[in-house]
Amino acid sequence: MHRKRIRILEIIHLRLSRSGPGELAELIGEVVRAGREEGVRVYRHTRIESDLLVQLHRHVEENAGGPSELGSRLVSLLRDHGIVEHSVWIQHPGRTT
Repeated sequence: MHRKRIRILEIIHLRLSRSGPGELAELIGEVVRAGREEGVRVYRHTRIESDLLVQLHRHVEENAGGPSELGSRLVSLLRDHGIVEHSVWIQHPGRTT
């Protein structure tokens, strides 16, 4: 039986308390290169210099939509640098464009 695959977007939002965003973006890049996620993007806020956002994009089996191992590792690492919010989103099945 073929199991349905779904798209997952994992978001990690960090409000920095110490390190600069450039320094942390480099650290995030090192952790990501060691993982196997389909797509990883790092953003900084346009106005708030101390905010970083990491997006992890992946496809998973329908019932495997929890946080990824990479996401959990990043959250654990980033907690030492500020306030972290971590959420996992499933793509809506209907057409959105």
